Amino acid sequence: MNSEVIALRPLIAAEMRSGIRVLYASEYGSSEKGYANKYSDIDVMFVYAYGPLDYYGISPLETSIKFQDGNTEYSGMEIRSFFRSLHKSNV
Repeated sequence: MNSEVIALRPLIAAEMRSGIRVLYASEYGSSEKGYANKYSDIDVMFVYAYGPLDYYGISPLETSIKFQDGNTEYSGMEIRSFFRSLHKSNV
């Protein structure tokens, strides 16, 4: 089984556990750039959204999710927070 499939399993588990939907995921960091060594971990960044009805509530929603699974670190950003950051940048 290739590493991409293994890296997706914790994201699917996070979807079920947190009630989110992962919209985009990408590897980043030293392993993605080819600078990794045997001690390097794998970093995965993802963008997620909640279900449509969750946005109508008055309780604030989490804007980021971080967790680790083995030597892989996952960092997620909620879609509205992602677009706010994108808007503030000079992209």
